[in-house]
Amino acid sequence: MKKLVIAALLGFGFMLAMPSCVDDAGADCKYCYIRITDVDGNLIEEGTPEEYCGSDLDDIDGESTTDADGNTSEWICDAASKK
Repeated sequence: MKKLVIAALLGFGFMLAMPSCVDDAGADCKYCYIRITDVDGNLIEEGTPEEYCGSDLDDIDGESTTDADGNTSEWICDAASKK
């Protein structure tokens, strides 16, 4: 019985010591969508806002690229809520 209690306590201790599978728990989150405009700034397409957190948010927040045709893809992020 003593061994069972010790094993259970050790197992619980290891469980507390291991990091969570969710890396972004408690991280700042924003709703982001992609906006694509042509060379003149006319809207071509606008995506649906989705929630991004932690490193996923860092990867896209404020990113902008322009392709060979002059079309610009830009990530728009808003901390408040879905658009």
